[in-house]
Amino acid sequence: AYTLPKIMWLRENKPGIYENTYKFLTAHDYIIFQLSGNYVTEDSIAAGTMAYDITKKRWDPGILEYAGVSLDKMPEVYQSGKAVGYLTAENSLKMGLPEGVLISTGGQDQKCAALGAGLSSDCVTVSLGTSCAITALFDEPVFLDDMSLPCFPYVDGKSWVLEGFGSTAGASVKWFRDNMGGRRSYMEIDDSIALLYDTDKLPDNVIFFPYLGGTASPEWYDAKGGGFLGITLDTSNSQMAAAVLESVAFNIKANLDKMESLGKSFTSISVFGGGASSEIWLRIISDVTGREVRLPYLEECACLGAAIMCSRALGPAHSPESVVKWIFYPDLKKTKRYETKYREYKKLENKIFGGV
Repeated sequence: AYTLPKIMWLRENKPGIYENTYKFLTAHDYIIFQLSGNYVTEDSIAAGTMAYDITKKRWDPGILEYAGVSLDKMPEVYQSGKAVGYLTAENSLKMGLPEGVLISTGGQDQKCAALGAGLSSDCVTVSLGTSCAITALFDEPVFLDDMSLPCFPYVDGKSWVLEGFGSTAGASVKWFRDNMGGRRSYMEIDDSIALLYDTDKLPDNVIFFPYLGGTASPEWYDAKGGGFLGITLDTSNSQMAAAVLESVAFNIKANLDKMESLGKSFTSISVFGGGASSEIWLRIISDVTGREVRLPYLEECACLGAAIMCSRALGPAHSPESVVKWIFYPDLKKTKRYETKYREYKKLENKIFGGV
C-alpha cells in the first residue's frame, strides 16, 4: 500500500538497510530498472507513496524532511506513457528481444483500467472485481474536507481522479455462492435473481452489508464484518443473493453521490472486471444509480490502458478508444423504488456501523 511509512520503519528499525539503499522503488519502478537500468517511477504510482505533491507533481520536500527520508533515495518521476530508456544488452539476450526495444512508464492499475474503460468528464468507471473501485475524472486536484475520497494524478498528464473503494464486491458474491448458494453456479444464481427482478418479486426488507473484508468509502466505517438484515421465514436463497448484488450497487451510488456533491454530474458508468459478466448485476447498478451502464467490449481494460500508454511513448499515434459492447438503461420505475430502499439502507448502515 503506502510506501513512506515502510521506509520510515526501515530507517528506525533496520538503519543499515536504510543507509545502504540507493533508491526505494515500487514494483512498477523495479521492473523498469531491471529492463532499462534506470531508476524511474511514474506520476500515478508516486501519488500512492504518501510522499508526493499531486498539485506540483514532485516529491514533497516538506513531507520527506518531516519523515526523515532523503530525497536522494527517491527515483525520478516521469509522466505516464513516457520513454525512460531502452532494453539493456544483457536483457535483450535473456529475453530474445532486440537491444533497442523502448521502455515506457505505465501507470497504477486502476488508472490504466479507467483509461481503457473510457473514463471521461461525464462517465465514471467501476472496476467490479474481488473489490470495487469507482473512478471519476476532474480538471484539477480535489481535496475533500472529510478526506473520504483519495485524489490521484491521472495518466493523461493533465487531469486528476477521485477514487472510491469497496473492500468486497465479487468476493461477497463468491462467499455467498460457496457458503449459501445451494451448490449453484454463478449463472444459475444470476438467472434466479433475474426471474425475481423481472417479475418485481424482490423484497424491500432484505438487505446485505458487504463488509466481509472490512471498510469502504465514502464513510470508511470501522466494520469488523458484514451480514444480512430483514430476513424472514419467507426469504429465499435467491432474494438473499439479490441483496448481495444490491449492496455493491448501493456502495457505488454512495460514492457517486459524494463525487457529485462537488458540483459535477455524471451521466454514465463504464463497468469492467469479472462482475461485469453478470447482466443482472449491471441492470441493478443502472437502476440503483439511475444512470446508463456501459459494458466495454474488451474485458481487460487495464491491459488496454497500459498499451495506450506504450503507444504514446512511441510518438504521435492513434490511441484506440474503448468500444462499448452493450448499454443498460435504467428502469425509472425500479429506480424510484430503489431510492426508498437506498435511504433505508443508509439509515440502518449508519446506526449499525457508524453509531448514528
